Amino acid sequence: ISLLREKQKIVKIVSLCPPGPHTLLLVIDLDSNTDWRSVKKHLDFLSERVWRHTIVLFTWGDTMGDTTIEQLIERGGKELQCLVEKCGNRYHVLNDKNRDDRTQVTELLEKIEDMVAGNYGLYFTTDIDQVYTELDKYIRQREEDRQRETEELRQRMEEEIQIQEEKIRALEEQIAELEERLREERDEGRRRELEEEYPKQSNRRATSRQGWA
Repeated sequence: ISLLREKQKIVKIVSLCPPGPHTLLLVIDLDSNTDWRSVKKHLDFLSERVWRHTIVLFTWGDTMGDTTIEQLIERGGKELQCLVEKCGNRYHVLNDKNRDDRTQVTELLEKIEDMVAGNYGLYFTTDIDQVYTELDKYIRQREEDRQRETEELRQRMEEEIQIQEEKIRALEEQIAELEERLREERDEGRRRELEEEYPKQSNRRATSRQGWA
């Protein structure tokens, strides 16, 4: 009976933030002894899906000294290692004595955002029907986004093609004008050559006639 009441209490706590939390932080004090099996058992009350939304948050990281969190997890035994693995090896350490270091909070938020993205933005709920409903909604939204992005890409490509075609037409017109100008210049040059050549031929004919005379 006590386990049933404990489960009901935990489920009720989760239900207090409808429609459901995107992230659950499993806070573990590094400066105290923790029964890892008990922690795992309490989270198991919420179903196996809860682990996809959970990050282990180790507090009092200043007590580690020169030891890394990975070393502490290894020393914690199979129970702690299993707990971290159930959470997808997602964990973070907070140094409570260095609260001015805002980067540790920023890094935690980044890990939360990555996890939420990995869960397709779905929140945790104990109602499996609600999970499928939200998943269907997410899939439809993704399909609509994909179609919109495809349409936007098609429009941009058509606009770019139109711009390039206009540039090509303008270039062809410039080439045609240049060819016409070159043709006119060649014709003008040829005409001048003929005009210069004609007096020379006339003079040669006149000289020839005089020689015959």
